[in-house]
Amino acid sequence: MRLNKVIHSLSFFDAFSPEDLAIIYPFMEIRNYAKGQLIIDEQAINTSLYFLLEGAVDIFVHRNLVARESGFGDVFGEMSISGGKSSFATIKSHDNSTILIFNFLAVHEVKTSKKEYLEKLIYKSFSEVLAKRLDKANHLINKLKKSA
Repeated sequence: MRLNKVIHSLSFFDAFSPEDLAIIYPFMEIRNYAKGQLIIDEQAINTSLYFLLEGAVDIFVHRNLVARESGFGDVFGEMSISGGKSSFATIKSHDNSTILIFNFLAVHEVKTSKKEYLEKLIYKSFSEVLAKRLDKANHLINKLKKSA
């Protein structure tokens, strides 16, 4: 998988110009995970965003499976970055998975006049991810209320 092609297929980066992406490319890598392999530890400080490209991941909170994500471009890791705390969940590869990892912390070290602008773009994309996640949770809550 070519990094350039992957980035352009993820809606998270839609607002980024080619120049913006060129600045942050060095902070990205594509990594493969085997079934059951740990991706994020709930107790660890996380400084990266993770984008699911292939496969599926299991999400655990206090060792309890709470969700499984399998959609291309599903994002995780944003809660701990935006909260500035340790990760809120443990993420493990459900099966063989391919993930794009974006080292968000490295953006703070960028030596360019566009640093603040890039950070704002990233936080704007964070807000869109969180809004979609909230909408999904609201639909689930309404569904559960109707079935109760």
